[in-house]
Amino acid sequence: QHIAKHKLRDCVAYHKKNDTDRQKFLEQLAKKAKGSFLWLLLAVNDLKPSKSPEDLDKNFGNLKETLDEIIKHCVKDESFADSDVKHMISFMMVTERPLSVDELYDVLQVDLQKKTNTRREIDLKSKFAKTSGLLRPDNAGLVKFLHPAIREYFIALQIKGERLLPHKEAHTDLTLRLLVYSKGCLSKPHDVSLEPLPQVDVERLFTEHDLLEYAVRNWTTHFRQSTLYKPTGTLALSNDVKATFPASPLMPLLEWTCWDAQFPTTELLPVHELALRIRSEVFQDKHVSTLQTFITCAYVFHMYSSPDIAAHYFVRASRICQHVLPKHNRITVTLTETFLTITDSMTFTSRTELVTFREEMLKFIITAYKETHGETSDVVIRFTKTLAEMYVSIHEEDHAAACWKELRTVIVKKYGEGSDFEREISGKLMVVLKADHDHGGIEQYHYDIFSVGEDSATVWNLARIQMFLKLAQGCEHRKEFYEAEELYVTMWTRLLSLCRSEHSHNVETRISMLQVAVEYVHFLTRQQRKEEAKNMLIVLWTEHKHFGCESETFYQQLMIIGKLMRSLELHNLSISVFERVSSFFKAVGKHESSYARECEDTMIKVIQETSEKHSSSSSRSESTDEMQSVVRRMFSSSTTTLSHETIKVARSAVHMHMKQENWSEAISLLTRTLDLMHFTGSWGGGVCLPNDYADESIEFALELGKCYTRSKRHSESLAVYLQLWQAVRSSCSIDDKRRTIILDVIVQNYTEHKRWRALVELHKDLLLEYRRYLGKSHERIIGLLYFLGDLTLEHGHGYPEDYYREIVEIIGTSNYKLSFKAYKRLSQIYYDESNWVELRIVCDVLWNLLTTQTKEYDYDENYVELLYIRYAYVLKHHNRNNGKADHKLLVLVAQQYRDICITKFGTSSSVAIRARIEHASVLMEDESTKVEAVAAYEEIITTTKNSKTVIDEKTMLMVKSRMTEAYVHVHRKGISSAETTEKAITVLQERLQQLKSIHGCAHSETLSIL
Repeated sequence: QHIAKHKLRDCVAYHKKNDTDRQKFLEQLAKKAKGSFLWLLLAVNDLKPSKSPEDLDKNFGNLKETLDEIIKHCVKDESFADSDVKHMISFMMVTERPLSVDELYDVLQVDLQKKTNTRREIDLKSKFAKTSGLLRPDNAGLVKFLHPAIREYFIALQIKGERLLPHKEAHTDLTLRLLVYSKGCLSKPHDVSLEPLPQVDVERLFTEHDLLEYAVRNWTTHFRQSTLYKPTGTLALSNDVKATFPASPLMPLLEWTCWDAQFPTTELLPVHELALRIRSEVFQDKHVSTLQTFITCAYVFHMYSSPDIAAHYFVRASRICQHVLPKHNRITVTLTETFLTITDSMTFTSRTELVTFREEMLKFIITAYKETHGETSDVVIRFTKTLAEMYVSIHEEDHAAACWKELRTVIVKKYGEGSDFEREISGKLMVVLKADHDHGGIEQYHYDIFSVGEDSATVWNLARIQMFLKLAQGCEHRKEFYEAEELYVTMWTRLLSLCRSEHSHNVETRISMLQVAVEYVHFLTRQQRKEEAKNMLIVLWTEHKHFGCESETFYQQLMIIGKLMRSLELHNLSISVFERVSSFFKAVGKHESSYARECEDTMIKVIQETSEKHSSSSSRSESTDEMQSVVRRMFSSSTTTLSHETIKVARSAVHMHMKQENWSEAISLLTRTLDLMHFTGSWGGGVCLPNDYADESIEFALELGKCYTRSKRHSESLAVYLQLWQAVRSSCSIDDKRRTIILDVIVQNYTEHKRWRALVELHKDLLLEYRRYLGKSHERIIGLLYFLGDLTLEHGHGYPEDYYREIVEIIGTSNYKLSFKAYKRLSQIYYDESNWVELRIVCDVLWNLLTTQTKEYDYDENYVELLYIRYAYVLKHHNRNNGKADHKLLVLVAQQYRDICITKFGTSSSVAIRARIEHASVLMEDESTKVEAVAAYEEIITTTKNSKTVIDEKTMLMVKSRMTEAYVHVHRKGISSAETTEKAITVLQERLQQLKSIHGCAHSETLSIL
């Protein structure tokens, strides 16, 4: 009943009933609703137009009993005559989410006949009205049905095919509109890309075009439910439908970015396949839009599906690129190389479709690099070697032999005959030829490796070892894992025994042993025997951590072992290996070589990985302590030199210390790093930034201050910040952003500890610097003066009026918008200090701005009223003319005050009524204007009667009293008209009755009225 009563508040016929009938009517209505709020709402909407109680009762009797009947009654047939309304309801039945008003507007703007986005005017408000409120926008601007029951009713209509578009046709129409809209939005040319569209570009496009986001995300969903879709076979789309599709590659790029976060993996792959299927039929293969979709599918399937499927897409994308894009384009080469990378880890023992694809792609990449890099380039050699090895693995010895022969010719041309590389290739060619014609030859080589004794160390040359390593790899490719492991272990143990022999000090043999061991570790890793691989690496390091030699190749091999340790998460051991290698390069004076730099970089990366791994927890561990010891040794050494890599290590270690709240270690490391940067400040010396690593020194000094703060050493923290501030001021220009960063930190520190005096002094010092470099009228100086004025006004420690006065003096009359706040602050200060002379000057300016530039400033009621009170007070009591107020000026100011309040805040606003009363009061203060006061008071009475604003009784009594006084004055002067006299008598009689009821007949005020 309460809801019904609330909804009927605007019904005229309902309010014409008496209280008893109204209550009875509400009870009947609630009973008939049977608990259905939707039925009640629709019934009330039907009853509201009733003009009389009789009509209301009649309409009540005609109300439909069931919810379906009353909904049907609300839906008018003529509403569906409007095609926009019909489409609007049909589309909202099938959309994936409620459309916004702007999105729905864009949908209806599409002209499917002309395949364009029209600019016709559509009054959506009237369209919603034609649905009788059953479809309307909510407070968030989303178009929704009033209730789910209404949507179910329309679904029933749609199933029957009555008045609305059938379900599949609605999806078809909406799909085509979304595609036409997208085509119009994405008309600018765009290049094919190997990466999704950046999010900032996506957001920009979606902001520019309201419907584009919904179209990109959902067009395939609607297509799948439309009449255009067929689960299998060709789609057989008409030319008219094909003309709606966007041809720009931007559409697939947007889909790539949006769908990745929108769909789960089980839905993501099919939706990309559908988009590819559609575009392949619409544009055919040799089109940039189809190409972009192939590229998208390739990378998406590479990420979320099997390599086999992804490889097929990369091949097709590469083939299309070879026809669509310029010859040997970067994108074509990248796609081809990605395909080769994906299939590198696959094992092939016979020719398959993938092998044929790989053969085709390898031949293309070899041809491409021959033309761009030359036939003797390393990359051509590498891919030719890969092709030959693939032929070997699938037992196509003829093709393999041709590749090895070609490769040998290139090697001889590049390195000369007899080189190690040439001997290696010749050995492989020999193996292939023997495998093709004389299988017994291989067995002979197999026998040789096991028949070598300690006295036969000379046979262990690099070419021979490499040949038998290839034999082991061949066994592995043929899945003869036992034989492969037997080869690895036997080679390693034989070489190890040679290395341990008393008579053998050949470093080359030890290096070969390490190479074999490394290959064996790779084999174990490929077999997922990682624990055994780790044990192997530990044995190698234990055997060689104290071994000394001067062979650079030996330490290069140790570095490979360190990298393997890193890949198997033996981080602490890998750091020890890299330390050893780095020490060797420093000792021999080759710390600037490429291997030394690579070793240093890799060690730093391992330390970073370790620190990041342990920074996720606040607990300490043995591995954490070991890593910290390494970092401590690195930075405590007198030979440590600073580089970007060591700075990265320090940064990672500091973050780990801070995460674990190990403040003393963090402070020690930060201090040492700053010393290495030659940063001088609180550590002694002059105050300046280093020439190198200036930004890094600021970053580390800020972190040092933060560590001091977190460890409750606030004075030291502030000292760091202040010294850093002095260093930045002496080293950086006044416009440098780094000054702003440091200043903000110090301001925050002072503010948190309520050190207002220090904050004032800091900005006063800054003000002097700004004046020296920027002059007196720069905008920064104005801002700083405002800051100082506001700060001292709120917290003391200065004279705020000096700062505001300086702002006024600097700006003058050139820019009142900039000085307006200063004038306001000065008016407050002068009023509080009773400085009436200065207050009059300031109020003159503010009042002039108020009266001449009312619309330029955002004045509120309180400001206008307060300014008038202060200005009127100064004019009245502290006038320049010997303290006598100029009544004409007071009247003018009061009139301006009244007009401004009426114009800006409305004639019926409370502040406007108070301004009218004030104006009338000023008129009553002088004999010459009391006649005008009569009209002013009459206007007040008229305004208050017609206004909804409630005026308190005391104010109205005062107004009527003053009005009575004005009437009496006018009558005594004999200047009143008959009409005025009648009004005066009416007011006096009303006033007399009020005084009688308040004071009685004998009261002096009552008698005065008589």
